[in-house]
Amino acid sequence: MFLDFVARSHGNLLIYCHDGLSRSPALAIVALAARGRDPVEACALVRAAVPEASPNRLVLALAGRTLGVDLVAAASGFTFRRGPVGALGRETGLRRVLK
Repeated sequence: MFLDFVARSHGNLLIYCHDGLSRSPALAIVALAARGRDPVEACALVRAAVPEASPNRLVLALAGRTLGVDLVAAASGFTFRRGPVGALGRETGLRRVLK
């Protein structure tokens, strides 16, 4: 549904989540890749905009499968937080990432 919306939309796209460090950077990478940007370039653009971002790898993995690109590998330059806490040190509900 999100990818369909991105494909139909033109111009600017606002992507928002509560803290702006995990889900929204991941969806921004997905949106840029879906609009034809090279995945590594998409990650560089997001990293420049939000240096402290830790894109959600599950979102990247699932969208990458749909787009036919390895977004998780493209995002390897980010510092990913590991363990049961998210980007802000709070517990997360999802603790595993698709490989």
